[in-house]
Amino acid sequence: MNKAKDHLDAVRKVVNTLEQFDSRTREQILRWASEELNVSFTLNPLGLQFMVFRESIAQVEENKKYWLSRMKETNEISEAISDYMKEINDALLHLQGSKKKKAKMKLRNFKIEDDDEATTIQPSVVELTANELNKEISKIESDRETVRNKRQLATTQFENFDQKANQLFNILSSVMKAIKEMSSAVTRNML
Repeated sequence: MNKAKDHLDAVRKVVNTLEQFDSRTREQILRWASEELNVSFTLNPLGLQFMVFRESIAQVEENKKYWLSRMKETNEISEAISDYMKEINDALLHLQGSKKKKAKMKLRNFKIEDDDEATTIQPSVVELTANELNKEISKIESDRETVRNKRQLATTQFENFDQKANQLFNILSSVMKAIKEMSSAVTRNML
């Protein structure tokens, strides 16, 4: 896959500077690109641009899917943390309203890692004092903030790739319009 990406990057650079070459050199470049991309030898520069933008759009769409899945994951984790926070608060309120010194509770640890995974470790049932419940609330608030930051990152990245996709679609539309105009002009000249 790296080889294909390297070739695509090379073709992009060529497309950006293709106009400065004489027709013979341009033809050689197009022949090479046609062989590498397995497309017709007679592909014109606009056709080559079309292929490059189409591939770029496909890559941007894959990135959007990835960041959308990350947003969904962080939303699910955030909901689980909120539910757990409610359980802790309910236990704390129950403890403060009774004469008991400890409340029985299922402790959950949310393991939020930098490698894009967050999991809930199996809960264990323990008895906690009001002070210990308050410490658990502080820990969970920290986890919630971490998840909130990760969700914000995913949202920003998704928006960035969505904006890039829109820009590429606009450019692709212009290229397709130029191809159509060029094709019409050739047809008129032939008549």
